[in-house]
Formats: sequence, C-alpha cells, structure tokens
Amino acid sequence: MNLMEVFSESGSMLWAGLQITIQVTVYSLLLALVLGLILSLMGLSKTPLKWISKLYVGIIRGTPMMVQVFYFYFALPQLLQYLGYDLRFTPFTAGVV
Repeated sequence: MNLMEVFSESGSMLWAGLQITIQVTVYSLLLALVLGLILSLMGLSKTPLKWISKLYVGIIRGTPMMVQVFYFYFALPQLLQYLGYDLRFTPFTAGVV
C-alpha cells in the first residue's frame, strides 16, 4: 500500500480533521484576541482591576503548560463538582482548553 492509496482511502477523514483543526484555530484566535485585549486594558488601568490582570498573567506565565493541562483536566472538574456543577472534560477538550 503506497502513500497515494492511503490518502485516497482516508481522504474524507483527513478533510474532516482539517476542517475541525481550522475551526478550533479560528475560535482560539478570536478568544485569545478578546481575552488579551481585555487583560491588557485592565493592566493599563489605574483601578484595582490592574492587580487582577497582573495576577492572572503572572500565574499563567509562571506555571508550566503541562501543569495547566493537568489542572484543567483533573482539578477544575472536581472544583466545579464541589460547587454544584457537573462538568467532565474529555482529553481532547482539556487539550483544546
């Protein structure tokens, strides 16, 4: 089985995967732009919101990405369940978040 046969047999799955990848990329970009704009404006302000922005940025920059992924996958659902929400992340959803 050569490479062209593999592509011809699995072309529809590859196309669907490409579409999902583009959707996740666009949504992530939009969310990052909005969140970044809000946090940067909060950081430039002279109100107490400045410290909330600085705290968030410091935590995100100061923790390794793998620790953040583990937190979103393991700790966040347990915390939300303790608060009365039933939320479970699939590994894919936790990776996207």
